[in-house]
Amino acid sequence: MAKSAKARKAKRIREHKAREKTRRETRRDGARKVDGLAEARAVLTRALVPSRERIDVRIEEARAFERWRVDPSPPEDGSSIALDDSGEWQGELRELVSDSLVFDHALFPAMAAADNLTTVVAAVDEWDGTGVTRSISVIALCRAVMEAASRTIWVLSSEDRDERRDRALRITKDEVLRQKKFAEALSVGEGTEGCDDGLARCKKVLDELDNASVRGAQTMEQMIVLAAGWVDENAPNRDNRPMGEHVLAMYSITSGVAHGHTWPTRYLTDPNSLFSVIADSLYVAVTLLGAAVVLYEAQATATGNIGSKCPATLRDAARLMYPRYAPGASGLTPFRRSSRYESRPVARGRGQGDWSDHDEQQEASHPGAGRP
Repeated sequence: MAKSAKARKAKRIREHKAREKTRRETRRDGARKVDGLAEARAVLTRALVPSRERIDVRIEEARAFERWRVDPSPPEDGSSIALDDSGEWQGELRELVSDSLVFDHALFPAMAAADNLTTVVAAVDEWDGTGVTRSISVIALCRAVMEAASRTIWVLSSEDRDERRDRALRITKDEVLRQKKFAEALSVGEGTEGCDDGLARCKKVLDELDNASVRGAQTMEQMIVLAAGWVDENAPNRDNRPMGEHVLAMYSITSGVAHGHTWPTRYLTDPNSLFSVIADSLYVAVTLLGAAVVLYEAQATATGNIGSKCPATLRDAARLMYPRYAPGASGLTPFRRSSRYESRPVARGRGQGDWSDHDEQQEASHPGAGRP
């Protein structure tokens, strides 16, 4: 009886192992079929949808921000940003908010933009293997990049130190107004101990800013228009399609998608139109973030030596930008003013997107995008 029981047990074990082996082989065969189908689909998509190749180009450019998003260059002592935040101009805000307002409002938006853009990279990298594009999320993330990068450009683009400080104060006012709404909403809920202190601080900050006659920040759309104008005036490769003609259309359609509006679907009717919008959104996002990083890195160095933390493709452009913001240069060189931007030309160099020598003559590819 004992031998019979052992034999039955051994048989069950052999059968179980045989079934597991069959399952593993079936899974491997299925994976091979899926990989084969994904590869065929990727080849077919690139053959039939030209904008898919443009997406690949932008994604490769966006990879350059992977390290920078978490490890940008810190401002050196004596750098333009360090000097912007020096002195007593911030008054009580040094204690109430921060003693580095220009640095805070310049760097964090650019880092947020880089994080969002590299998330797009991760999503697009999965396209060929899975066939799942998550196009709505990709488009919405591109919009977030445009907004955050434009904020950094707005803060840092002026060559006048007082103007950069004023813009940092204006953003501070805008943010504290939003924080005040949040604190007021918290104060009426349960478990809100300590919220009154935050609300009181917001009110005190706003009183300080009102007493100093600080205006509110520009709207996001205004910042994006200014950022696009600054890129058109300053990016080394001006054979590219003007950002000023392109950015509002892209911001409009990406905003519509991000907010769940239906009108953008009229322009996203097939893979070609969808991928064209994604490619053009990536073009705008990469170019604006490149500009933001160039401005930050140029103003974070005290000597003009652009360090290794700056993406390699942007170092030449940052190096060329440095003299305009070098210690002693701020406020000495007049800059043109227009309804769209305040800047003056910079010598040509090489960098990312519009900051490189890529040919962007074909960037406009989806007629009517962004029109209501």
